[in-house]
Amino acid sequence: MKKKAISNKIKRPNSIDFDYYVPKKTHRSAYFLKKDAVCGDIDIQFDIGCYYFIGNILRQSYKQSFYWLNRSAKQGNAKAQNNIGICYVIAKGVRRDYAQAIYWFEQASEQNDAKAQYNLGKCYVSGIGVNRDYLKAVSFFEKAAEQGNAMAQNGLGNRYYNGEGVAQDYQKAVYWFKQASAQGLPQAQYNLQEAIIKANKNKTNH
Repeated sequence: MKKKAISNKIKRPNSIDFDYYVPKKTHRSAYFLKKDAVCGDIDIQFDIGCYYFIGNILRQSYKQSFYWLNRSAKQGNAKAQNNIGICYVIAKGVRRDYAQAIYWFEQASEQNDAKAQYNLGKCYVSGIGVNRDYLKAVSFFEKAAEQGNAMAQNGLGNRYYNGEGVAQDYQKAVYWFKQASAQGLPQAQYNLQEAIIKANKNKTNH
């Protein structure tokens, strides 16, 4: 039986399964940040949404996080669009709605946002809000991987390892796992060792 590098079965997705943005560090007070956000600064709105989400600078509030991310996302901020998609997936500050998650990931992806492209690939692998489609997953993983997104590189390596959406190719799996591993992604480092073993065995058998 073929051994998989990582299981594709996800009972209930969480933020760890998806790639998200964190706010930039700041020495400004919450008062002045909110003042700029109210005035319509979409980057500050995004930052405040993230601060509320993680409980840094501002007291944690998923509802406030969603409110500010939503304001920023609607004005075209790709980072906010990506993160609000995750809010819809994991039901933080808003009811779980996979269709809305896909919508916002797509909005960010159209701006060539690598994290959103990875997240769409993840959705197509796992059947979250869409029918499972490995071909589409590979397409999104490739777009993000070529921009250097480590999670997408690992996901693409996994598709080559398992032969999902592409012809099974352990050498290509090794290549992509190496790319992600070089960025310090733990699961890619494990997958790389597994793929090397498979690639070497495949060479021996031929």
